[in-house]
Amino acid sequence: MTKKLFLIFVLGLLLLSQIVAQEQKVSVKTDDAAAFKVQNAQLNNVITKNNGKLEENFLLSFLIPNSLESVLPQTRVMLTAYNEKGGIFGQHIWTSASSGMINKLSADNLQIIYGVNPKLQGASSYSLSMGSADRLNLGDIDCPACAALANDTCGRTKVGSVSCGADGSCSFTCR
Repeated sequence: MTKKLFLIFVLGLLLLSQIVAQEQKVSVKTDDAAAFKVQNAQLNNVITKNNGKLEENFLLSFLIPNSLESVLPQTRVMLTAYNEKGGIFGQHIWTSASSGMINKLSADNLQIIYGVNPKLQGASSYSLSMGSADRLNLGDIDCPACAALANDTCGRTKVGSVSCGADGSCSFTCR
């Protein structure tokens, strides 16, 4: 199944651009996404050639059952990166699970792929959480709220960077 998943992922990227190199980075812990029956969560670093330029893409991908497709718009996704000491290195939060690229792999599974802030590369480990805004203790996440979350998580003087996406996503790193 993993080879089939990877092949579909690669074919999807080929439609957009030419893949130059792909390196599997690391598997992602999914304990906090167990209710969504997440499988094969992993981060990949994919280098593509698009209009003659090399582009590096840091991607999160995982599988969930097709039966959960209807709850994706109301579901938040949070990737947390940890440093060697177990402290938070950074987070990337998507306000809707449906903001990722969704591929129907079979009658049973959906594959979801998100672009991840490349500044989260190099963390010691990663974990994936999924749930409602209340379950994840996340209110509305506009850019000011993203900066406030970074300050609360990292500490006011320890925020490395904050990035707000056009899709409503929020990511930040800690120093």
